[in-house]
Amino acid sequence: MKREDLKNLGLTDEQIEKVMAEHGKDITSLQEKVNGLTNERDGLKSQLDERDQQLVNLQKNSKNVDDLNEQIKQLQSDNKKANEEW
Repeated sequence: MKREDLKNLGLTDEQIEKVMAEHGKDITSLQEKVNGLTNERDGLKSQLDERDQQLVNLQKNSKNVDDLNEQIKQLQSDNKKANEEW
């Protein structure tokens, strides 16, 4: 929204200032929401990266099938618990 557009609609300078102030509040509110969602997204990406790394480590470090199955069950349980907390 531009001041020029409002002026072309016949608004006074005082009215334009009020409209722009309200518009600024809306923009600020939306920017805060975007920042919050961005932080949440980054946190979730971090969790996914950590889980991926756990699986890679699991694959490298497991010596037998029973050990691998037990570790997978533990990770699945941990991941389920983390999902429930979210």
